[in-house]
Amino acid sequence: MSEYLICGRKLKSCQVWFEPFRDVKTGDYAVFHGVEKPEKRRAIIAVDSQRTLITDLSRDEQEIFSDFSATVKNEIRRCEKDNVRFEIFTSDMILKNASVIKEFSDLYEGMYRQKGLDRSLNSKELAAYAEKGDLIVSAAYIDENPVIFHSYIVNGENSRFLHSCSEFRSEDKSIRSLIGRENKYLHWMDMQYLKCSGVRYYDWGGVFSFDEPNGIDKFKLSFGGGQCEYYNVTVVRTLKAKFAFAIKRLLKKQIWRKRKNNST
Repeated sequence: MSEYLICGRKLKSCQVWFEPFRDVKTGDYAVFHGVEKPEKRRAIIAVDSQRTLITDLSRDEQEIFSDFSATVKNEIRRCEKDNVRFEIFTSDMILKNASVIKEFSDLYEGMYRQKGLDRSLNSKELAAYAEKGDLIVSAAYIDENPVIFHSYIVNGENSRFLHSCSEFRSEDKSIRSLIGRENKYLHWMDMQYLKCSGVRYYDWGGVFSFDEPNGIDKFKLSFGGGQCEYYNVTVVRTLKAKFAFAIKRLLKKQIWRKRKNNST
């Protein structure tokens, strides 16, 4: 059962992956990822549609590779000559080596700080996935320094891409280009590893728009994959959660009204 209990500062959440919408018995609230749109229920407080791409890993490797754009293919081939070390960390390895998530978190948060954003990696969530044996982290190193991290939640024949971060602060354009190539190559290595592990579906973790793709969307689209749409559904289970989400919605409305008034 791909159900994970995560303790936040005030609420406990039950994260459910790769399963149909159903009743759960743990957590103050539950989030179902990638399900069909459910019938209306009083406890449902959010139903968010999500578009994504899914690569079928059950096919021959050459067939999968043939879906990639010419640019991706060329850059992956170039990577075979680059002096870069790659690692795949299973859940057991991650639980035994705290430095994996520490380095991942440092690179992730540093990347967003460089962009002027304050965003943290949810280490508790990743730990919950790892404790059930369902977390995979991959990394690329240049001169023994981590420059790229990817994370996936994996259960049975399903996998979903969760996070990606890379070191892009170098002033050396050749290093930035190298990291860009290696990021593509790391995705290809991830696919091959997951395929060998019996995973069939490689979910790219969401696409904002197929019709007007942003930069990240274009990157994901360059690997091919079939278009898909599903829903992420949030359900409250306790009065504490119901109250907390009500306050959150109220604060969002106040912020929206303030921005609207400031713009007029």
